Amino acid sequence: MTLRGAWTYDCLSGTWPSWSALRPAGQNSLRTASHQVGLVIDAASAGTFAVAGLVPGTTAISLCRGWNLVGNPSVRAGYTVAQLRVETGASSVLGFSPTAPGYTVALADSTVLQAGATYWVKVGGSSIWIVPGM
Repeated sequence: MTLRGAWTYDCLSGTWPSWSALRPAGQNSLRTASHQVGLVIDAASAGTFAVAGLVPGTTAISLCRGWNLVGNPSVRAGYTVAQLRVETGASSVLGFSPTAPGYTVALADSTVLQAGATYWVKVGGSSIWIVPGM
């Protein structure tokens, strides 16, 4: 897979750190990404994006009031949007859709979150999402 760019959203600073294959390395503000953040990837073609590493035992993801772009660093089966909403107080959860305007779609409470996927999560106040690895 050839990557053209990648972005994430930092809710604390309200900025969009990004990386572009067309910019000199020193001009890319996104140099590393942790398992706590969600990434938006612009790929030149379809392919597989492999992530290497160990699944953490537990991950604490800080959520700011408003919208948060988060990753799901868990491989637990059957975890739903409804459970995420209860645990974080989220009022809305959006997922990726290649055909929707803005490439996002509101997810139903019954939607099962996918390991490694990126989600927009809207909360009314600061909270911490405790994500078990398994």
